[in-house]
Amino acid sequence: MNVEIPEKHAQLLVDASEREPDLLWASGFLAVDAFTWLRDRRGSAILLTDLELGRGEKEARVDEVVSLSAVAEEAREAHGDQPVSFEGVVLHWLKSRGIETVEVPSRFPLLLADSLRQGGIVVEPKADPFFLDRRLKQEHEVRCLEESQAATEAAMELAIGMIRDSEEGEDRILHLEGEPLTSERIKARVRSFLLDKGLQLGDFIIAPGDQGCDPHDVGSGPIRAGETVICDIYPQHMTHRYWGDMTRTVVKGGASEEQKRLHAAVLEAQETAVSMIRPGACGREIHSKVQEIFDNAGFHTEKRDGQWVGFFHGTGHGLGLDIHEGPRISAVGPPLEEGMVVTVEPGLYYPGLGGCRIEDVVLVTADGCRNFNKASKELEV
Repeated sequence: MNVEIPEKHAQLLVDASEREPDLLWASGFLAVDAFTWLRDRRGSAILLTDLELGRGEKEARVDEVVSLSAVAEEAREAHGDQPVSFEGVVLHWLKSRGIETVEVPSRFPLLLADSLRQGGIVVEPKADPFFLDRRLKQEHEVRCLEESQAATEAAMELAIGMIRDSEEGEDRILHLEGEPLTSERIKARVRSFLLDKGLQLGDFIIAPGDQGCDPHDVGSGPIRAGETVICDIYPQHMTHRYWGDMTRTVVKGGASEEQKRLHAAVLEAQETAVSMIRPGACGREIHSKVQEIFDNAGFHTEKRDGQWVGFFHGTGHGLGLDIHEGPRISAVGPPLEEGMVVTVEPGLYYPGLGGCRIEDVVLVTADGCRNFNKASKELEV
C-alpha cells in the first residue's frame, strides 16, 4: 500500500476477513470472527482476541499484532476499573496511538462509528474501492489467481466432457450413464471435483436453451441436444480466497446455422477484446468495439416484449478476492494498467435461439496481456 498517512490519521477496518476482502488483503489474516485493523504513521496493526493471537502472530502480514485483552485491561484501568465495551476499547487504542481522525469503508459498523465520534474521533467514510492498490495484482496474487483459474478450467473441461459423452434420447434429452443429463447432475460433479482441489462454490451456471438468455439464471433441468448450453463456473479457493471465472457455450448433437453465426460473433468479439487489452487501453473503447462487432453481424441489442435481447451487460470485470471488482470493461470502464487482472466475457442472448457467452481471464502486461485460459472455445461437442 503506497498511500501516505497524515499525522494523527489512520485507516481503520473492523470486520471478519472471511467476508471482507479489503480486510483480508490488508492483513493477510483469514478469520471467521471480526477483528480490528489499522494503519497509521507507525505502520499496520491488528487487534486480536487471545484465541487468535498466536495464529495472528504467525500468519498476519502486519507490523504489529496487539492483544485485545491487554488493551481492554488498559482501558478498564483508565476508566476506574469499570467495564469497557468493545467500542470503548477501540477508542482507547486509537487515542493511545495519538489518532484523531480515521478513514473507514462505507460498510463500517454504524455503532462503532457513532461511539468513536462521541469519543472525539473524526470518522471519515470513503467510497469503494477503499484500497486502490487492490486493482494491481502483486506476484503472489497472480500465482493465486492462476491456481484458481487452472482448477476452474479443469472443471469446465469436466462439465463439457459430460455433455460430449452423453447420447440423445427421447424428446432430444441427453442421457449419460443411462440417466438423463441435467444441469443439477453436471453441477454436482463439478462441485465435488473442485472441492477435492480445495475450491468452493455455491450455485453456478449450467443454463440450457432459453434459460441462458437471462445471464444470471443458474439453469436447471434436463439438457437437450441442439440447444445452446452456457457453462459459467466461478469457484473461490478455500485457503487463499482468490476466485476463478470462466465461461464456455456448447451445443450437443449439431448446432443450427443461426447458432453457429451467434457463436462466431461472440467468439470474434471476445478475441478482439482480448487483443485490445494493454496498459492505457480504455475499458469503454473495448466495450464499444464489442458492441460494434455485434451490430455489424446483425445481432442488435433491443427490447422485445419487455425483455432485453442482444448484448446488455459489461464486457468484463476485475477478478481477485472479489468475484466482481474493479476495473470494469464497460460503458464506464477506465483505462487499464499493467498488473490488473480482468475477465473478458461478451455475450448474446435471444429467446428461441439461445444464449452464448465466452469468458477468459487475462493479466494486463507491459506490452499487452496474458491469457490464463487455454481451453477450446468450440461450439459443437
